[in-house]
Amino acid sequence: MSETRNVIIAILVVNLLAFSGIVYETGYFDDEILDTSTIVTANIIIKFKNLGDNDTKIFDDITTTEATPYGILIAASENSYSVTASTDSVYGLYITSIAGWGDCDECQKEDGHFWLYSVNNESGDVAANRKIINDNDLVEWLYTNEY
Repeated sequence: MSETRNVIIAILVVNLLAFSGIVYETGYFDDEILDTSTIVTANIIIKFKNLGDNDTKIFDDITTTEATPYGILIAASENSYSVTASTDSVYGLYITSIAGWGDCDECQKEDGHFWLYSVNNESGDVAANRKIINDNDLVEWLYTNEY
């Protein structure tokens, strides 16, 4: 009886190892590798909704080597405004402040407001560093309390 049991255990171990090897090779549990290193030229608008006299910032034909809403935001920020970002284990990278507005120690804040992005008038559906943009896209960042 113990010999039969050992054979069954050996078969189970071999099958488990084979299954594990297949799962490993297919990359089933790996995060999707996203290539954001394409050079793009796009337009960006930064709006401060419901904040009185705050100006909308518009930047045309900004070129970046990171083809994402975050990449274009950083490229446009050179000598124009500051950007603060953070990461969350669930949601990924998100923007905490632009041009001194948002959720940072020295920022001006509006209760319940946060930064959202859209690409060609379509709301962002992933983290700002995970959405691929293309040439001539319009990326809009909005400081708002509305979804």
